[in-house]
Amino acid sequence: LALGLLGCAEEEVRVGPCDPRLVACQERLARAVSEARGGPEVDLPPVDVITEDELRAFLEGEVEEPTPAEMRQYEVWGHALMLLRLVQSPAALTTGSIDDFVANVAAFYDPDTGGITVIDRGMPTNFAEASYVFAHELTHRAQDIDHEAGFAAHEGLSDSLDGDDALGHHVEGEATVVGNLVLVGL
Repeated sequence: LALGLLGCAEEEVRVGPCDPRLVACQERLARAVSEARGGPEVDLPPVDVITEDELRAFLEGEVEEPTPAEMRQYEVWGHALMLLRLVQSPAALTTGSIDDFVANVAAFYDPDTGGITVIDRGMPTNFAEASYVFAHELTHRAQDIDHEAGFAAHEGLSDSLDGDDALGHHVEGEATVVGNLVLVGL
């Protein structure tokens, strides 16, 4: 009922930012990303909408047992971070990362599957922010499609640390610009 009253029911997405948990909104944002990028149409990839608990279970299932050498490295880094009073225990290097991800990530693109996962925390508090994040993640999917098709303009950049850094900034920079262009155009 609340989604219908806000004009964001599954069947209809009106002008302005929308709720990317809904397919109609996802499709609208995909069209807007295509327009903002000025290239071929960006097809909507598989989109999963999961809860925070489902995200936590997924992340905890992805964590592999560290080797003894990795454990020692975690202890050394953890101790150093404790001395700097940045963490309270070395365990924060793993559990803290998962907690931080669950608390702060609204959506993410998985290059291995080509899909986007949206974290459902109930009613989004800010449709503009949610629309921006979805457009940003969809841009990463479009970048991967460009790369797979041989249209990537960054061949050879990953041959050095500076190149890796430049490539990372290019990828994130485009996603940020496209996300903002989409948001302004809604």
